Amino acid sequence: SDLDCMTTRLADESNRSRALTDLGSTLLVEAGAGTGKTALLAGRIAMLLASGAEPKTIAAITFTEMAASELSIRINVYLGRLLTGDTPPEMAVVLPKGLSEKQRMTLERARQNLDELTSTTIHGFCLRLINPYPVQSGLDPGATPMDESSAELSYKTVFEEWLRERLNVEDGSGDPQIGRENV
Repeated sequence: SDLDCMTTRLADESNRSRALTDLGSTLLVEAGAGTGKTALLAGRIAMLLASGAEPKTIAAITFTEMAASELSIRINVYLGRLLTGDTPPEMAVVLPKGLSEKQRMTLERARQNLDELTSTTIHGFCLRLINPYPVQSGLDPGATPMDESSAELSYKTVFEEWLRERLNVEDGSGDPQIGRENV
């Protein structure tokens, strides 16, 4: 019914407002595709920056490179819009009159160092953490995360090579079926 739909919308609006304003809490945002998670996260980051957080202290972690790229773009767009007085609709509920002068000045300073903000995948973030320690991690200093299709191809190649070696043993000891029969 219309009442149920309105109640759901109001509950969601309250949660979105909290995500944009409760900046001292760690929150988990979980929702289906196309529900506005990227917009919400970009808005939260814009609000963090407007409240004085330094870009270098923010790490926005996503599951895919595409999502990380979209998030970076959206953050930049939101900052640009907010600084020109054009509040994005997704943020209007918490900024009905736009930014205060103090928020505008703080956001302008933050925008100058926006390249220090981390927006990446969990793999990219972990690589960033261990990259300064190539000897200790045993990782090639030039290593980069693979995209999904490269990782799938690499896995398939390594798996096929392993399987070929495993099953290409003269006495059949590599065959899982023969190994079970002998036990």
